[in-house]
Amino acid sequence: MEFVVFPEFNKTLYFVVLFILTASLYIFDLSLELGVAGGVTYIALVLYSLWGDKRSYLIWAGIIGTVGIWLGYYFSPSGEDNWKAI
Repeated sequence: MEFVVFPEFNKTLYFVVLFILTASLYIFDLSLELGVAGGVTYIALVLYSLWGDKRSYLIWAGIIGTVGIWLGYYFSPSGEDNWKAI
């Protein structure tokens, strides 16, 4: 019986993929109008951070996602009902 051996954790590749994921989620969030739950997609950052070799990546992913949600709220085109976004 063979076991699957995962490659050694590559920190550079991890952060490059994290940057690309964050940028694409932010661009997607900006394309939606206010009131649409685009901020929910930032949970992908938290899930991706679980593959990291440190638990602090999880905290930073939550912080980055929260900042992305606030920036998306501020820079997104306004919708009909602003109270839904808040």
